[in-house]
Amino acid sequence: MALLGAVVLSACSERSDLAEDEVLLELPGRTVDLEIIDCGLDGNVFVLGAESADAFVQLLLRLDRNGERASVRLEDSAVSVETRDLGVLGAGDAALLGVAPGRPGEMTRARIRGDRIEVTADLEPLGTDGGEPAAVEVAARCSPVAELAAS
Repeated sequence: MALLGAVVLSACSERSDLAEDEVLLELPGRTVDLEIIDCGLDGNVFVLGAESADAFVQLLLRLDRNGERASVRLEDSAVSVETRDLGVLGAGDAALLGVAPGRPGEMTRARIRGDRIEVTADLEPLGTDGGEPAAVEVAARCSPVAELAAS
């Protein structure tokens, strides 16, 4: 499991302003602080769920393992966000999102380093004909990831 701590996708700087078990969701015009419901590995998929009174976020990041390193397979990963004003939005693998084939939205970056997770995506409305797309960033600090990486 030391592999998860070595997951690196890019040379981006990681956020240092996150508390343990915190998720920040950056939406157009606002930032929402969420509490982690669950996070960890399920086989080769990293799963994170987080919620607040205003939003729900789910990440499903499929990993490619190569010895001690792993990378996130963007084409086989998904992110979904639900808010009162935007409805349900998603990006990535349609099967993981539970919608008809075709790629809703696009995940442009995903990275796991130690206990920190960062995802950037252009989300599209799911399950409706209307709604506006939204660019979002998800930054999380998930303590079980560090425990998994250390085991």
